[in-house]
Amino acid sequence: MYLLRGNRHVTSGKCSVYLLALILSACVVSGCGGGSGGGSGGVQDPPADTLPSSPTGLAAQAVSGSQINLTWTDNSSNETGFKIQRNTGLGFADLATLPADTSTYSDTGLASTTTYSYRVCACSASGNSSYSDSASATTQMLIPEDAHYVDQGHPSASNSNTGTEALPFLTIAAAISHAGSGGTVVVKAGTYREAIAVPGGTADNPFQLIAYPGDRVIVSGMEVISGWQLSLGVELVDRSRIDHPLDLA
Repeated sequence: MYLLRGNRHVTSGKCSVYLLALILSACVVSGCGGGSGGGSGGVQDPPADTLPSSPTGLAAQAVSGSQINLTWTDNSSNETGFKIQRNTGLGFADLATLPADTSTYSDTGLASTTTYSYRVCACSASGNSSYSDSASATTQMLIPEDAHYVDQGHPSASNSNTGTEALPFLTIAAAISHAGSGGTVVVKAGTYREAIAVPGGTADNPFQLIAYPGDRVIVSGMEVISGWQLSLGVELVDRSRIDHPLDLA
């Protein structure tokens, strides 16, 4: 832009001279593009487009026999969405595309007792971030609706109950006798000191004795004896040699 700063009339004899002062003024607009920038009075380039930052802290948790929940930390402010990939053993493949500012996802309709791996990246018009570290989880075992429950820690546990989760049996043996061949007995946390006989089943309808998802269950034939005293001539035997409990976990 040129600005007419002013004029002066100078007389020298018969000659008149007009001096025009022209000042060149450059318009400097930040981010308007064109030019190399960096110099005084130059036009500066816009900042280069940056990719969104990668998500971190991806965690996977199986909440049932058919669902895994994912959570992660969103580290970017310029993403337009997120892409989730899943691996079932044959490599990662696209699973879902989510909107910006998302940090959770529920993967449903999964097969029971199956391990799934996941990874997530942030997306933008400029491109995608690198993928997060992968996270894996194994879906829980599906429990049949007619399963019989055992829970020695339940305040209402009794072998005269019906074996529902609300009214469980006290012992595994009682539950097995009610479940019969091809039934399912679900045992909740604890050490069960009893002798059990597992009934049969078929390939299509097997008998199942399983620990409740997430619980640690031990079945041992050993009995706890208290109040004993060591007498002369009695040899103490290493307990680890003779106690081989059944761990259902």
